[in-house]
Amino acid sequence: MSLYNVKSNSNGYHIHKFDEDLNPEADYDVTLKTCTCKAGGRPTCRHRQMLPVFTHLGRVNTGWFYEFEHENWYFLDQEKGIVPENRVKGWWRRA
Repeated sequence: MSLYNVKSNSNGYHIHKFDEDLNPEADYDVTLKTCTCKAGGRPTCRHRQMLPVFTHLGRVNTGWFYEFEHENWYFLDQEKGIVPENRVKGWWRRA
């Protein structure tokens, strides 16, 4: 399972790819039109597809991680580790 986290930067966004133990695997600079991944030259790539999902839900620069293949969200709790979205309480949940 690969998990993705998004941070904003001066050029757009930076997507970090992690394995299920949160070991870093790759990093990509991404905008809605460009991406530095191997598929960046194609009309779209998974990183450009997930960017609007992160921005729409307000999950940029947060502890949220997205699992693209099954569209699952996980939150990094400092005490519990990675927690599935349905077990997260409070305002961080989706409406």
